[in-house]
Amino acid sequence: MRTVLLALTAFLLAVPAYGQSGPEGDFLRSVRGVADIISGQRVGPQGDQVVDKVLGIGRDDAGAMIVTGIQVLAPGASNDGIQINGRAIAALRTRASTPGGNQAPDPDDIAYVRRTGLRLFIVGEWATPPILWEIERDHSNARLRAIGPDGRPGPWQAPAG
Repeated sequence: MRTVLLALTAFLLAVPAYGQSGPEGDFLRSVRGVADIISGQRVGPQGDQVVDKVLGIGRDDAGAMIVTGIQVLAPGASNDGIQINGRAIAALRTRASTPGGNQAPDPDDIAYVRRTGLRLFIVGEWATPPILWEIERDHSNARLRAIGPDGRPGPWQAPAG
């Protein structure tokens, strides 16, 4: 896990900051790169524990993209356990599977975004390359879109249900 964190730090220092002069696509390609790095990584003394990983993504005072926090959750654990630093502009969570058969983000992910207003990226670790969804609050509701392997977003959709 330490090697992964070093790689993430180097990667995030090299990418354009979200909300700066570059297009949103730079940010999405950066998130896609992070998702690809952490997907499938295991933790524990022998690297054998399957966990969901959560990263807070924010900006420093100069506008550079930074990791504001790293956390692990048991697979399938509720998003209520996520602790995000106040400087975060988004959270990224890996999932080993979803109750809906891996066809869409977990209903808990949608509820979390509706409740907190924080943009959430879900990384589906069951696929190679990993599936990546972006969920954001749209007024009091939520909308989602897939982010392709090249970092390009698909169209926004209303979540099922």
